[in-house]
Amino acid sequence: MLNFFRKSKRSVLVGQGTRPRVGIITQYATRKGHTTLSKCIEFALGNTPSVFSIRKLSRLNEEVLSVKSHPVEACLLHDRVVAPRTQLKDWLKHQDIIVIVERATPRLFELCKEQGIRCVVVPMIDWLPDDPVQRRDGLKDADLVVTLTEQAAAVLQHDGLDNVRYIPASLYWQIPPPRPARKSRIFYFNIGVGGPLNRRNVPMVLDIFNKLLDKHKHAKLVMKMVPKARKYLGDLGPLHPNIELIERSMTGDEMRELQRSADVSLFPTRFEGLGFPLLESLHSGVPVITTDAPPMNEFIAHEKNGLLIKASAAGLFGGQKLWDLDKDDFERHVDRLMSLDSQDFLDSLTQHTLDGIGKRQEAWTQIWGSHFEKLSPFVVNLGAGENQTPGACNIDQKALPGIDVVADAKQLPFADQSVDELIAEGLLENFPVSETEGILDEWVRVLKPGAKIRIQTADLKELCRRFYKGKLSVDSLVASLYGAKGEQGSSHKAGFDEEKLRSLLKSKGIEKIERVTEQLSSDKLCLVGRRSR
Repeated sequence: MLNFFRKSKRSVLVGQGTRPRVGIITQYATRKGHTTLSKCIEFALGNTPSVFSIRKLSRLNEEVLSVKSHPVEACLLHDRVVAPRTQLKDWLKHQDIIVIVERATPRLFELCKEQGIRCVVVPMIDWLPDDPVQRRDGLKDADLVVTLTEQAAAVLQHDGLDNVRYIPASLYWQIPPPRPARKSRIFYFNIGVGGPLNRRNVPMVLDIFNKLLDKHKHAKLVMKMVPKARKYLGDLGPLHPNIELIERSMTGDEMRELQRSADVSLFPTRFEGLGFPLLESLHSGVPVITTDAPPMNEFIAHEKNGLLIKASAAGLFGGQKLWDLDKDDFERHVDRLMSLDSQDFLDSLTQHTLDGIGKRQEAWTQIWGSHFEKLSPFVVNLGAGENQTPGACNIDQKALPGIDVVADAKQLPFADQSVDELIAEGLLENFPVSETEGILDEWVRVLKPGAKIRIQTADLKELCRRFYKGKLSVDSLVASLYGAKGEQGSSHKAGFDEEKLRSLLKSKGIEKIERVTEQLSSDKLCLVGRRSR
Protein backbone atom coordinates (compact mmCIF):
# COMPACT_ATOMS: atom_id res chain seq x y z
CA MET A 1 0.00 0.00 0.00
CA LEU A 2 2.79 2.43 0.85
CA ASN A 3 4.59 1.82 -2.43
CA PHE A 4 1.35 2.33 -4.34
CA PHE A 5 0.73 5.59 -2.50
CA ARG A 6 4.18 6.83 -3.40
CA LYS A 7 3.69 6.08 -7.08
CA SER A 8 0.32 7.82 -7.23
CA LYS A 9 1.64 10.88 -5.41
CA ARG A 10 4.52 11.24 -7.85
CA SER A 11 2.12 11.06 -10.79
CA VAL A 12 -0.01 13.84 -9.32
CA LEU A 13 3.01 16.09 -8.85
CA VAL A 14 4.30 15.60 -12.38
CA GLY A 15 0.82 16.02 -13.77
CA GLN A 16 0.63 19.46 -12.15
CA GLY A 17 3.63 20.56 -14.20
CA THR A 18 6.42 19.87 -11.71
CA ARG A 19 9.60 18.80 -13.45
CA PRO A 20 13.05 17.83 -12.26
CA ARG A 21 15.99 20.05 -13.19
CA VAL A 22 17.43 18.47 -16.34
CA GLY A 23 20.77 19.15 -17.98
CA ILE A 24 22.17 17.89 -21.30
CA ILE A 25 25.91 17.28 -21.83
CA THR A 26 26.74 17.30 -25.52
CA GLN A 27 29.19 18.38 -28.20
CA TYR A 28 26.79 21.19 -29.01
CA ALA A 29 27.60 22.96 -32.29
CA THR A 30 30.95 21.19 -32.79
CA ARG A 31 29.12 18.23 -34.35
CA LYS A 32 25.85 18.90 -36.14
CA GLY A 33 24.33 15.51 -35.33
CA HIS A 34 24.89 16.16 -31.62
CA THR A 35 23.25 19.55 -31.92
CA THR A 36 20.22 18.09 -33.69
CA LEU A 37 19.84 15.26 -31.17
CA SER A 38 20.24 17.67 -28.24
CA LYS A 39 17.54 19.94 -29.63
CA CYS A 40 15.28 16.92 -30.14
CA ILE A 41 15.68 15.96 -26.46
CA GLU A 42 15.06 19.57 -25.40
CA PHE A 43 11.86 19.51 -27.48
CA ALA A 44 10.73 16.23 -25.90
CA LEU A 45 11.25 17.65 -22.40
CA GLY A 46 9.37 20.87 -23.01
CA ASN A 47 12.38 23.00 -24.02
CA THR A 48 13.46 23.44 -20.40
CA PRO A 49 16.81 21.59 -20.02
CA SER A 50 20.07 23.41 -19.45
CA VAL A 51 22.75 22.54 -22.04
CA PHE A 52 26.42 22.08 -21.13
CA SER A 53 28.47 22.20 -24.32
CA ILE A 54 31.78 20.37 -24.32
CA ARG A 55 34.35 20.00 -27.06
CA LYS A 56 35.40 16.41 -26.37
CA LEU A 57 33.17 14.02 -24.47
CA SER A 58 36.12 11.67 -23.93
CA ARG A 59 37.61 14.23 -21.51
CA LEU A 60 34.83 13.54 -19.03
CA ASN A 61 36.45 10.26 -18.00
CA GLU A 62 39.85 11.82 -17.35
CA GLU A 63 39.14 15.20 -15.81
CA VAL A 64 35.47 15.32 -14.88
CA LEU A 65 35.68 18.13 -12.36
CA SER A 66 37.92 20.44 -14.37
CA VAL A 67 36.00 20.22 -17.66
CA LYS A 68 34.69 23.57 -18.83
CA SER A 69 31.99 24.48 -21.32
CA HIS A 70 33.08 26.04 -24.58
CA PRO A 71 31.48 28.73 -26.76
CA VAL A 72 28.89 27.60 -29.28
CA GLU A 73 28.17 29.11 -32.66
CA ALA A 74 26.12 32.27 -32.45
CA CYS A 75 23.34 30.87 -34.65
CA LEU A 76 22.80 28.02 -32.16
CA LEU A 77 23.17 29.94 -28.92
CA HIS A 78 20.12 30.22 -26.68
CA ASP A 79 19.56 31.07 -23.05
CA ARG A 80 19.72 27.44 -21.90
CA VAL A 81 23.31 26.95 -23.07
CA VAL A 82 25.58 27.63 -20.10
CA ALA A 83 28.12 30.46 -20.24
CA PRO A 84 31.51 29.61 -21.81
CA ARG A 85 34.13 28.22 -19.41
CA THR A 86 31.57 27.20 -16.80
CA GLN A 87 32.97 24.37 -14.67
CA LEU A 88 31.10 21.10 -14.96
CA LYS A 89 31.22 20.56 -11.18
CA ASP A 90 29.44 23.88 -10.61
CA TRP A 91 26.79 23.18 -13.25
CA LEU A 92 26.06 19.70 -11.87
CA LYS A 93 25.04 21.17 -8.49
CA HIS A 94 21.92 22.56 -10.15
CA GLN A 95 20.78 19.33 -11.87
CA ASP A 96 18.56 16.44 -10.78
CA ILE A 97 18.95 14.46 -14.00
CA ILE A 98 21.58 14.73 -16.72
CA VAL A 99 21.39 13.43 -20.28
CA ILE A 100 24.69 12.51 -21.93
CA VAL A 101 24.60 12.46 -25.72
CA GLU A 102 26.44 9.63 -27.48
CA ARG A 103 29.20 8.40 -25.15
CA ALA A 104 29.38 6.36 -21.95
CA THR A 105 31.26 8.10 -19.14
CA PRO A 106 31.63 5.80 -16.09
CA ARG A 107 33.57 8.39 -14.08
CA LEU A 108 30.72 10.84 -14.48
CA PHE A 109 28.18 8.20 -13.41
CA GLU A 110 30.18 7.68 -10.24
CA LEU A 111 30.34 11.40 -9.52
CA CYS A 112 26.60 11.85 -10.11
CA LYS A 113 25.65 8.94 -7.87
CA GLU A 114 27.66 10.59 -5.09
CA GLN A 115 25.53 13.71 -5.53
CA GLY A 116 22.19 11.95 -6.01
CA ILE A 117 21.94 12.92 -9.71
CA ARG A 118 20.31 10.52 -12.18
CA CYS A 119 22.23 9.75 -15.40
CA VAL A 120 20.60 9.10 -18.79
CA VAL A 121 22.79 8.17 -21.78
CA VAL A 122 21.73 8.34 -25.43
CA PRO A 123 24.48 6.34 -27.20
CA MET A 124 25.00 5.97 -30.94
CA ILE A 125 25.58 2.27 -31.55
CA ASP A 126 28.03 2.82 -34.44
CA TRP A 127 30.47 4.70 -32.17
CA LEU A 128 30.39 2.27 -29.25
CA PRO A 129 33.24 -0.26 -28.77
CA ASP A 130 33.25 -3.48 -30.81
CA ASP A 131 33.68 -5.55 -27.63
CA PRO A 132 30.31 -6.38 -25.94
CA VAL A 133 32.00 -6.47 -22.53
CA GLN A 134 33.34 -2.93 -22.98
CA ARG A 135 29.93 -1.74 -24.14
CA ARG A 136 28.23 -3.29 -21.13
CA ASP A 137 30.79 -2.03 -18.62
CA GLY A 138 30.59 1.48 -20.07
CA LEU A 139 26.80 1.72 -19.76
CA LYS A 140 25.76 -0.53 -16.87
CA ASP A 141 25.98 2.21 -14.20
CA ALA A 142 23.70 4.63 -16.05
CA ASP A 143 20.21 4.96 -14.57
CA LEU A 144 18.75 4.80 -18.07
CA VAL A 145 20.18 4.06 -21.52
CA VAL A 146 17.92 5.45 -24.25
CA THR A 147 18.22 3.97 -27.73
CA LEU A 148 16.60 5.63 -30.71
CA THR A 149 16.35 2.46 -32.82
CA GLU A 150 15.19 -1.08 -32.17
CA GLN A 151 18.50 -2.30 -33.60
CA ALA A 152 20.51 -0.51 -30.92
CA ALA A 153 18.20 -1.72 -28.16
CA ALA A 154 18.55 -5.33 -29.31
CA VAL A 155 22.37 -5.10 -29.39
CA LEU A 156 22.68 -3.59 -25.90
CA GLN A 157 20.11 -5.89 -24.34
CA HIS A 158 21.96 -8.85 -25.86
CA ASP A 159 25.09 -7.47 -24.16
CA GLY A 160 23.30 -8.06 -20.85
CA LEU A 161 22.17 -4.52 -20.02
CA ASP A 162 18.82 -4.27 -18.22
CA ASN A 163 18.64 -0.44 -18.14
CA VAL A 164 17.91 0.00 -21.87
CA ARG A 165 14.72 1.65 -23.12
CA TYR A 166 13.80 2.22 -26.77
CA ILE A 167 12.25 5.58 -27.74
CA PRO A 168 11.45 5.90 -31.49
CA ALA A 169 13.48 8.86 -32.79
CA SER A 170 11.77 12.03 -33.92
CA LEU A 171 12.76 15.59 -34.84
CA TYR A 172 11.53 18.84 -33.31
CA TRP A 173 10.66 20.31 -36.70
CA GLN A 174 7.21 21.65 -37.46
CA ILE A 175 5.37 19.33 -39.85
CA PRO A 176 5.03 21.04 -43.28
CA PRO A 177 1.87 21.11 -45.42
CA PRO A 178 1.71 18.72 -48.41
CA ARG A 179 3.59 20.01 -51.44
CA PRO A 180 1.63 20.50 -54.73
CA ALA A 181 2.27 17.95 -57.49
CA ARG A 182 4.75 18.70 -60.29
CA LYS A 183 6.10 16.95 -63.35
CA SER A 184 9.81 17.42 -62.57
CA ARG A 185 11.70 14.87 -60.45
CA ILE A 186 14.23 16.33 -58.05
CA PHE A 187 16.27 13.75 -56.12
CA TYR A 188 18.11 14.94 -53.02
CA PHE A 189 21.26 13.20 -51.74
CA ASN A 190 22.84 14.36 -48.47
CA ILE A 191 26.39 12.97 -48.58
CA GLY A 192 27.47 14.82 -45.44
CA VAL A 193 31.13 13.92 -44.87
CA GLY A 194 30.79 10.68 -46.79
CA GLY A 195 32.08 8.61 -43.90
CA PRO A 196 34.46 5.67 -43.75
CA LEU A 197 34.02 2.38 -45.65
CA ASN A 198 32.20 4.06 -48.55
CA ARG A 199 29.39 4.64 -46.07
CA ARG A 200 26.98 6.54 -48.32
CA ASN A 201 27.75 4.66 -51.59
CA VAL A 202 28.53 7.87 -53.49
CA PRO A 203 30.24 6.20 -56.52
CA MET A 204 27.23 3.91 -56.96
CA VAL A 205 24.81 6.85 -56.89
CA LEU A 206 26.85 8.78 -59.45
CA ASP A 207 27.09 5.75 -61.78
CA ILE A 208 23.31 5.27 -61.67
CA PHE A 209 22.41 8.93 -62.18
CA ASN A 210 25.00 9.63 -64.86
CA LYS A 211 23.31 6.81 -66.80
CA LEU A 212 19.62 7.54 -66.07
CA LEU A 213 19.73 11.33 -66.44
CA ASP A 214 20.52 10.92 -70.16
CA LYS A 215 17.27 8.97 -70.44
CA HIS A 216 15.12 11.22 -68.22
CA LYS A 217 15.85 14.84 -69.13
CA HIS A 218 13.28 16.24 -66.69
CA ALA A 219 15.02 14.71 -63.63
CA LYS A 220 17.73 16.28 -61.50
CA LEU A 221 20.04 15.20 -58.67
CA VAL A 222 21.02 17.68 -55.95
CA MET A 223 23.95 16.50 -53.80
CA LYS A 224 24.87 18.20 -50.51
CA MET A 225 28.29 17.60 -48.97
CA VAL A 226 30.71 19.38 -46.66
CA PRO A 227 34.20 20.30 -47.92
CA LYS A 228 36.03 17.82 -45.67
CA ALA A 229 34.15 14.97 -47.36
CA ARG A 230 36.84 15.08 -50.05
CA LYS A 231 39.23 13.18 -47.78
CA TYR A 232 36.85 10.20 -47.90
CA LEU A 233 35.54 10.60 -51.46
CA GLY A 234 38.48 11.94 -53.45
CA ASP A 235 37.77 13.05 -57.02
CA LEU A 236 34.13 12.56 -57.97
CA GLY A 237 34.90 12.64 -61.68
CA PRO A 238 32.80 14.40 -64.35
CA LEU A 239 29.21 15.06 -63.30
CA HIS A 240 26.14 15.04 -65.54
CA PRO A 241 24.79 18.56 -66.30
CA ASN A 242 21.64 17.69 -64.33
CA ILE A 243 23.65 16.95 -61.20
CA GLU A 244 24.10 19.91 -58.86
CA LEU A 245 26.80 19.66 -56.16
CA ILE A 246 26.49 21.94 -53.12
CA GLU A 247 29.79 21.90 -51.27
CA ARG A 248 29.50 24.38 -48.40
CA SER A 249 28.07 24.76 -44.91
CA MET A 250 24.41 25.74 -44.70
CA THR A 251 22.20 27.08 -41.91
CA GLY A 252 19.40 24.95 -40.53
CA ASP A 253 16.78 27.01 -42.37
CA GLU A 254 18.69 26.65 -45.65
CA MET A 255 18.94 22.89 -45.19
CA ARG A 256 15.21 22.56 -44.49
CA GLU A 257 14.38 24.63 -47.55
CA LEU A 258 16.67 22.49 -49.69
CA GLN A 259 15.17 19.25 -48.42
CA ARG A 260 11.59 20.43 -48.93
CA SER A 261 12.35 21.38 -52.52
CA ALA A 262 12.96 17.71 -53.39
CA ASP A 263 10.53 15.02 -54.56
CA VAL A 264 12.59 12.08 -53.33
CA SER A 265 15.50 11.73 -50.91
CA LEU A 266 18.30 9.18 -51.35
CA PHE A 267 19.86 7.44 -48.36
CA PRO A 268 21.75 4.41 -49.72
CA THR A 269 23.85 3.94 -46.62
CA ARG A 270 25.95 0.93 -45.59
CA PHE A 271 25.54 1.53 -41.84
CA GLU A 272 23.98 4.07 -39.48
CA GLY A 273 23.57 4.58 -35.77
CA LEU A 274 20.45 6.59 -36.55
CA GLY A 275 20.64 8.53 -39.81
CA PHE A 276 19.53 12.12 -39.34
CA PRO A 277 19.36 12.87 -43.10
CA LEU A 278 16.70 10.16 -43.36
CA LEU A 279 14.70 11.62 -40.46
CA GLU A 280 15.11 15.15 -41.80
CA SER A 281 13.71 14.11 -45.18
CA LEU A 282 10.69 12.44 -43.59
CA HIS A 283 10.05 15.54 -41.47
CA SER A 284 10.19 17.59 -44.67
CA GLY A 285 7.45 15.41 -46.19
CA VAL A 286 9.85 13.79 -48.65
CA PRO A 287 9.76 9.99 -49.23
CA VAL A 288 13.10 8.16 -49.07
CA ILE A 289 14.90 5.45 -51.04
CA THR A 290 17.13 3.65 -48.56
CA THR A 291 18.73 0.37 -47.55
CA ASP A 292 16.50 -2.54 -46.57
CA ALA A 293 18.37 -3.08 -43.30
CA PRO A 294 18.15 -1.81 -39.72
CA PRO A 295 17.79 0.89 -38.60
CA MET A 296 16.73 2.35 -41.97
CA ASN A 297 13.85 -0.09 -42.45
CA GLU A 298 12.58 0.83 -38.98
CA PHE A 299 11.66 4.24 -40.45
CA ILE A 300 10.80 3.33 -44.04
CA ALA A 301 8.05 0.91 -45.06
CA HIS A 302 8.38 -0.24 -48.67
CA GLU A 303 5.96 1.56 -51.00
CA LYS A 304 4.38 3.34 -48.01
CA ASN A 305 6.70 6.26 -47.21
CA GLY A 306 9.57 5.25 -49.47
CA LEU A 307 11.33 2.40 -51.26
CA LEU A 308 13.80 -0.15 -49.84
CA ILE A 309 16.92 -1.34 -51.67
CA LYS A 310 17.86 -5.01 -51.33
CA ALA A 311 21.07 -5.50 -49.34
CA SER A 312 23.29 -8.30 -48.03
CA ALA A 313 25.35 -8.48 -44.84
CA ALA A 314 29.02 -7.56 -45.32
CA GLY A 315 30.68 -7.67 -41.90
CA LEU A 316 30.57 -5.48 -38.81
CA PHE A 317 31.25 -1.88 -37.87
CA GLY A 318 31.24 -1.24 -34.14
CA GLY A 319 28.21 -2.98 -32.69
CA GLN A 320 26.26 -3.29 -35.92
CA LYS A 321 26.30 -4.89 -39.36
CA LEU A 322 27.66 -3.48 -42.59
CA TRP A 323 25.50 -3.84 -45.71
CA ASP A 324 26.28 -4.13 -49.43
CA LEU A 325 23.52 -2.71 -51.62
CA ASP A 326 22.08 -4.39 -54.70
CA LYS A 327 22.97 -1.83 -57.37
CA ASP A 328 20.50 -3.20 -59.95
CA ASP A 329 17.62 -2.98 -57.45
CA PHE A 330 18.63 0.58 -56.54
CA GLU A 331 18.68 1.56 -60.22
CA ARG A 332 15.23 0.02 -60.80
CA HIS A 333 13.73 2.10 -57.98
CA VAL A 334 15.22 5.34 -59.31
CA ASP A 335 14.24 4.56 -62.91
CA ARG A 336 10.68 3.74 -61.80
CA LEU A 337 10.23 7.11 -60.08
CA MET A 338 11.80 8.99 -63.00
CA SER A 339 9.45 7.19 -65.44
CA LEU A 340 6.17 7.94 -63.68
CA ASP A 341 3.66 9.69 -65.92
CA SER A 342 1.34 10.37 -63.00
CA GLN A 343 2.12 12.02 -59.68
CA ASP A 344 -0.31 9.76 -57.81
CA PHE A 345 2.27 7.26 -56.52
CA LEU A 346 4.61 9.99 -55.24
CA ASP A 347 1.66 11.82 -53.70
CA SER A 348 0.71 8.62 -51.88
CA LEU A 349 4.27 8.19 -50.56
CA THR A 350 4.33 11.82 -49.41
CA GLN A 351 1.00 11.56 -47.60
CA HIS A 352 2.06 8.42 -45.73
CA THR A 353 5.30 10.21 -44.82
CA LEU A 354 3.46 13.16 -43.26
CA ASP A 355 0.92 10.95 -41.47
CA GLY A 356 3.66 8.89 -39.81
CA ILE A 357 5.70 11.88 -38.65
CA GLY A 358 2.90 13.32 -36.52
CA LYS A 359 2.44 10.03 -34.65
CA ARG A 360 6.20 9.69 -34.18
CA GLN A 361 6.53 13.19 -32.70
CA GLU A 362 3.69 12.52 -30.25
CA ALA A 363 5.27 9.23 -29.12
CA TRP A 364 8.67 10.92 -28.77
CA THR A 365 7.45 13.48 -26.24
CA GLN A 366 5.14 11.12 -24.35
CA ILE A 367 7.71 8.36 -23.81
CA TRP A 368 10.48 10.75 -22.75
CA GLY A 369 8.10 12.34 -20.26
CA SER A 370 7.06 8.94 -18.92
CA HIS A 371 10.65 7.83 -18.28
CA PHE A 372 11.62 11.13 -16.68
CA GLU A 373 8.64 10.94 -14.37
CA LYS A 374 10.05 7.65 -13.07
CA LEU A 375 13.51 9.20 -12.67
CA SER A 376 12.27 12.34 -10.92
CA PRO A 377 13.69 12.65 -7.40
CA PHE A 378 11.13 12.05 -4.66
CA VAL A 379 11.55 15.00 -2.30
CA VAL A 380 9.80 15.13 1.09
CA ASN A 381 9.38 18.42 2.96
CA LEU A 382 8.52 17.71 6.60
CA GLY A 383 6.62 20.16 8.77
CA ALA A 384 6.01 22.27 5.69
CA GLY A 385 3.15 24.39 7.05
CA GLU A 386 2.93 27.41 4.79
CA ASN A 387 6.63 27.12 3.82
CA GLN A 388 5.98 24.59 1.05
CA THR A 389 8.57 23.43 -1.49
CA PRO A 390 7.36 23.35 -5.13
CA GLY A 391 7.61 19.84 -6.58
CA ALA A 392 8.08 18.19 -3.18
CA CYS A 393 5.68 16.05 -1.20
CA ASN A 394 4.81 18.61 1.48
CA ILE A 395 3.90 17.02 4.83
CA ASP A 396 2.42 18.54 7.95
CA GLN A 397 0.45 17.34 10.96
CA LYS A 398 -2.33 19.79 10.00
CA ALA A 399 -4.48 19.67 6.86
CA LEU A 400 -3.42 23.11 5.61
CA PRO A 401 -4.02 24.35 2.03
CA GLY A 402 -1.34 22.96 -0.27
CA ILE A 403 -0.28 20.15 2.07
CA ASP A 404 -0.01 16.85 0.19
CA VAL A 405 0.08 14.44 3.13
CA VAL A 406 -1.11 14.86 6.71
CA ALA A 407 1.24 12.76 8.85
CA ASP A 408 3.32 12.68 12.01
CA ALA A 409 7.00 13.39 11.36
CA LYS A 410 7.80 10.67 13.91
CA GLN A 411 6.13 7.99 11.75
CA LEU A 412 6.42 8.64 8.03
CA PRO A 413 4.07 6.88 5.55
CA PHE A 414 6.89 5.82 3.20
CA ALA A 415 8.70 2.57 2.55
CA ASP A 416 12.31 2.03 3.58
CA GLN A 417 14.84 3.68 1.24
CA SER A 418 12.16 5.34 -0.94
CA VAL A 419 13.03 9.06 -0.59
CA ASP A 420 15.67 10.93 -2.60
CA GLU A 421 15.75 14.06 -0.45
CA LEU A 422 14.27 14.95 2.94
CA ILE A 423 13.90 18.54 4.15
CA ALA A 424 13.18 19.44 7.78
CA GLU A 425 13.37 23.16 8.51
CA GLY A 426 12.41 24.49 11.94
CA LEU A 427 11.10 21.08 13.00
CA LEU A 428 13.61 19.00 14.98
CA GLU A 429 13.70 21.46 17.90
CA ASN A 430 9.92 20.99 18.43
CA PHE A 431 10.42 17.50 19.86
CA PRO A 432 11.79 16.61 23.32
CA VAL A 433 15.50 15.86 23.53
CA SER A 434 14.65 12.29 24.55
CA GLU A 435 12.98 11.74 21.13
CA THR A 436 15.66 13.32 18.93
CA GLU A 437 17.58 10.15 18.09
CA GLY A 438 14.43 8.12 17.40
CA ILE A 439 13.13 10.82 15.06
CA LEU A 440 16.42 10.94 13.16
CA ASP A 441 16.33 7.13 12.88
CA GLU A 442 12.89 7.40 11.26
CA TRP A 443 14.00 10.10 8.82
CA VAL A 444 17.12 8.18 7.81
CA ARG A 445 15.06 4.99 7.41
CA VAL A 446 13.18 6.37 4.40
CA LEU A 447 16.29 7.77 2.67
CA LYS A 448 17.77 5.89 -0.25
CA PRO A 449 21.52 5.18 -0.03
CA GLY A 450 23.22 8.41 -1.11
CA ALA A 451 20.02 10.44 -0.64
CA LYS A 452 20.19 13.95 0.78
CA ILE A 453 18.92 15.19 4.13
CA ARG A 454 18.66 18.89 4.99
CA ILE A 455 18.01 19.98 8.57
CA GLN A 456 17.64 23.59 9.63
CA THR A 457 17.25 24.81 13.19
CA ALA A 458 18.30 27.67 15.47
CA ASP A 459 22.05 27.85 16.22
CA LEU A 460 22.13 27.73 20.03
CA LYS A 461 25.77 28.76 20.30
CA GLU A 462 25.35 31.77 17.99
CA LEU A 463 22.19 32.93 19.83
CA CYS A 464 24.00 32.83 23.17
CA ARG A 465 27.00 34.67 21.73
CA ARG A 466 24.83 37.45 20.32
CA PHE A 467 22.84 37.76 23.55
CA TYR A 468 26.03 37.90 25.65
CA LYS A 469 27.40 40.71 23.45
CA GLY A 470 24.17 42.68 23.74
CA LYS A 471 23.19 42.20 20.08
CA LEU A 472 20.04 40.23 20.89
CA SER A 473 17.20 41.21 23.23
CA VAL A 474 15.75 38.88 25.86
CA ASP A 475 12.45 38.70 23.96
CA SER A 476 14.22 37.72 20.73
CA LEU A 477 16.31 35.12 22.52
CA VAL A 478 13.25 33.62 24.21
CA ALA A 479 11.33 33.54 20.91
CA SER A 480 14.22 31.76 19.19
CA LEU A 481 14.75 29.26 22.01
CA TYR A 482 11.17 28.52 23.04
CA GLY A 483 9.07 29.50 20.02
CA ALA A 484 7.50 32.78 18.99
CA LYS A 485 4.53 34.06 20.97
CA GLY A 486 1.19 33.07 19.50
CA GLU A 487 2.54 30.31 17.24
CA GLN A 488 0.51 27.33 18.39
CA GLY A 489 2.46 24.07 18.26
CA SER A 490 5.80 25.81 17.76
CA SER A 491 7.10 25.52 21.32
CA HIS A 492 10.72 24.37 21.22
CA LYS A 493 11.90 21.50 23.39
CA ALA A 494 15.47 21.00 22.15
CA GLY A 495 18.43 23.05 21.01
CA PHE A 496 21.53 22.38 18.88
CA ASP A 497 24.82 23.87 17.86
CA GLU A 498 26.77 22.71 14.80
CA GLU A 499 28.98 20.29 16.71
CA LYS A 500 26.03 18.56 18.40
CA LEU A 501 23.86 18.27 15.28
CA ARG A 502 26.77 17.14 13.13
CA SER A 503 27.62 14.44 15.70
CA LEU A 504 24.02 13.20 15.77
CA LEU A 505 23.83 12.96 11.99
CA LYS A 506 27.14 11.09 11.75
CA SER A 507 25.93 8.58 14.35
CA LYS A 508 22.93 7.86 12.09
CA GLY A 509 25.05 7.10 9.02
CA ILE A 510 24.95 10.55 7.42
CA GLU A 511 28.18 11.54 5.68
CA LYS A 512 29.61 14.38 3.59
CA ILE A 513 27.95 16.86 5.94
CA GLU A 514 28.26 20.53 4.99
CA ARG A 515 26.95 23.70 6.57
CA VAL A 516 24.79 25.88 4.31
CA THR A 517 24.98 29.62 4.93
CA GLU A 518 23.53 31.09 1.74
CA GLN A 519 20.41 33.23 2.33
CA LEU A 520 20.40 32.37 6.04
CA SER A 521 20.90 34.65 9.02
CA SER A 522 23.90 33.88 11.25
CA ASP A 523 21.67 32.50 14.04
CA LYS A 524 20.29 29.78 11.74
CA LEU A 525 22.03 26.40 11.57
CA CYS A 526 21.53 24.36 8.38
CA LEU A 527 23.39 21.10 7.73
CA VAL A 528 23.15 19.02 4.55
CA GLY A 529 24.47 15.48 4.26
CA ARG A 530 23.88 12.16 2.51
CA ARG A 531 22.99 8.72 3.77
CA SER A 532 25.94 6.36 3.48
CA ARG A 533 25.71 3.68 0.81
